[in-house]
Amino acid sequence: MRTAYYDPKELNRKVFEHAKALGLKDWQIAQKLSITPQLITKWRRGTGSPSIDDVVQLSDIFNVTVHELLVCEASIAEKEDIAYEDLQAS
Repeated sequence: MRTAYYDPKELNRKVFEHAKALGLKDWQIAQKLSITPQLITKWRRGTGSPSIDDVVQLSDIFNVTVHELLVCEASIAEKEDIAYEDLQAS
């Protein structure tokens, strides 16, 4: 059985994966979203994530759904492993 969940680190990974595929630099993403490049740096470092408004704009830029950016899927066992790894990293 698969379950859906949200992981801000995974969202950030997807953002940069899509940006790379389109050849977009961090400053270009910031410009398209009308935000500062420093905010993009926070996403890259994992100290922040895009707002829901940014996610909607990013989905348009990347030509993907908001769901594709926000939702992760894993089996229950995989999800428990992910949660355990997060606890160990803290």
